[in-house]
Amino acid sequence: MLARAGQNLGEYGLRYSHLGFAYREGDVWRIVHKLNQCATARASIYRQGLGEFFLDDLYEYEAAVVIPTPQVQAALIDTLRDNARVAQLNTPAYSVVAYPWSQTYQQSNQWAIETLAMTQEPAARTRDQAQGLATAEGVHADHPAPIGVQAPRCAHDGGERCVRRPPEREALRGPDRDRHPSIRCSRG
Repeated sequence: MLARAGQNLGEYGLRYSHLGFAYREGDVWRIVHKLNQCATARASIYRQGLGEFFLDDLYEYEAAVVIPTPQVQAALIDTLRDNARVAQLNTPAYSVVAYPWSQTYQQSNQWAIETLAMTQEPAARTRDQAQGLATAEGVHADHPAPIGVQAPRCAHDGGERCVRRPPEREALRGPDRDRHPSIRCSRG
């Protein structure tokens, strides 16, 4: 899992504003995440190269890396590679301030937590079921620690696994362009 500091959320006690799933396919790293389209109230799931994840106009070029347990990774990887499954819980109605357990709107980190929960329980097929699983695992609106991971600590704050570097440019490769209408690649 990869988080970035896209906005200054310091006044809310938060450091990172956006979360995506990073995975490796051969020798290429990919990120699957939810983005709203050009500051609209609509959003889609995107699959991008690692460099593209950092090409937005970010508040700071800083990232946090959280590595899920091997069991969580095993359950998650097939979903990340399957366009229909990874978009299953996507609600296109987007709000950056959506309440974490809202069913009407969905922001990007909400989608990530719900998708992560869904992959851990094969019977979970809806947002409501995924939210119930996340809540049962201790994920709450005021403490959104994802399932199967431990919140990192920052090196500049005392031990977090952060990466601070300028953005890289990496071409999106692979056969995943537009195989599913809810999946969008950032390059046309």
